[in-house]
Amino acid sequence: MVSSEKIASSKILYVTPYSKNGSVHGGKIRAHQISKLLSGIDPDLEVIELGDRNYRYQPSRFDLTGIPRALIGDLEMLEHDYTLSEGNYGNLKLIVFEQPWSWVDVKELKKKYPNSKIIYSSQNIEFQLKEKILTKYLGNQANSIVEEIRKLEIEIAAAVDRVVVVSEIDQLWYSQFTKLTPILAPNGAVKRELTDETRTRSNSSRALVVGSAHPPNIEGCLKFLSDPDLWMPPDAQIVIAGSLATALSGHWGQLKNRWGETCVELIPDVSDSELTQLLEECKVILLPIAYGGGTNLKSAEALVAGRPIVASRQSFRGFEDYQEDPAVKIAETNMEFKILTSARLIGSRVPTRERDISKLLWNSTLRGLESYVLEIVND
Repeated sequence: MVSSEKIASSKILYVTPYSKNGSVHGGKIRAHQISKLLSGIDPDLEVIELGDRNYRYQPSRFDLTGIPRALIGDLEMLEHDYTLSEGNYGNLKLIVFEQPWSWVDVKELKKKYPNSKIIYSSQNIEFQLKEKILTKYLGNQANSIVEEIRKLEIEIAAAVDRVVVVSEIDQLWYSQFTKLTPILAPNGAVKRELTDETRTRSNSSRALVVGSAHPPNIEGCLKFLSDPDLWMPPDAQIVIAGSLATALSGHWGQLKNRWGETCVELIPDVSDSELTQLLEECKVILLPIAYGGGTNLKSAEALVAGRPIVASRQSFRGFEDYQEDPAVKIAETNMEFKILTSARLIGSRVPTRERDISKLLWNSTLRGLESYVLEIVND
């Protein structure tokens, strides 16, 4: 992915809101790929994962009283002083930070290293996503919180040297406030290599959903795949892999159809090799996303996997060029989603499709970011 150009003395600092351990999700996968890119440019890259870092409380810009923590865990990070400015980062030339929640700390760090450049790596237009999530639970109480997030994103966009975005829609919105056009760096995927262990050994009729316990994923499954015991064909299963499986266990755990068969298999913990095998064996990959911003990383992974896909329109935001692919079926309603899924499960298993995936791989999607980082550190 990374150019052979490297730097010897300049320092890059990469700040993420995640932790080393815990569940794996799209944002964490993206951060890992950006970290790999930056470390290829700066062998001494320092990565700070705020999820593993101690902090001091500071006055909040939000009233979060009574709101379930699962909904506002990232917002709470704005109440935390992670003391980044107390560290010694040597000849710090570039700060890259992921998502807006560490902005207060990054601003303080900039005061200590005034000559350093700052890149903000956005994964969504956060206020739009939070509006859809919080309004469902809080009603009008969400309005003031959403407005504060919008102001935060505008402040960041106007202050930093460059913004990185994942979709053209996000690029257009941020362009209203930035000095330079935001860098478009869509979500990508890794081409999985099959081994003897991961090659297809099963003729089972399985539809695969891979996802984290993120509200758009949970609500999407419950909307587009509701009542699977009533519409799934016999001898067929929906397999839910990832922390999404835990979130759905109360709805679909031990669910049986009219033939007494378990029609949903929940696999909360799945290794990389196990996921490769699930992708290879399934008859169809399902992308039942109800709403959200940015681009869906799982859509890129599904396209690269080459299996047939049934997807909601929302899940293909940023991947519109692939909607006419013969192996991709876009559903507008939950009834259409179920019909298309059933048709794939009843039919014969389709061989893995070979499509041009070069533009979907991380070394292509992050190229613009790589070029700009090299421009900064070699200046």
